[in-house]
Amino acid sequence: MAAFSWEPPVCDRAEENAPIGEIGVGNNGIKTHMKCQCDCCDYFTLDTKGHWEICPVCFWEDEAWGLNKPDHESGANHGLTLRQARENFARLGASSARWLQHVLPAEARGRFPQAARTL
Repeated sequence: MAAFSWEPPVCDRAEENAPIGEIGVGNNGIKTHMKCQCDCCDYFTLDTKGHWEICPVCFWEDEAWGLNKPDHESGANHGLTLRQARENFARLGASSARWLQHVLPAEARGRFPQAARTL
């Protein structure tokens, strides 16, 4: 029987595809910890990918499936698919109406960069 091994995916960053935890240099020359992009809202809010971190912008719980399986029902997100959550975020500002009270208000999201992607 083969041993199970799993490596967390690398962050999907617009500028580069560096390993998780790598320190980069921003436009101002200051070293910064680069955040990973949330699969639901496309804001760069996560410290790691595939480690069940909850995005403060949309309240999607990041999991290993990511963008590879947008129609997979997510147990971590109460049966929602990523496609449904992205539609909810575009319409409501949260991955689900049930999480509206937990998300950052639209005016507070500006502290995180965003790069829109399509499925």
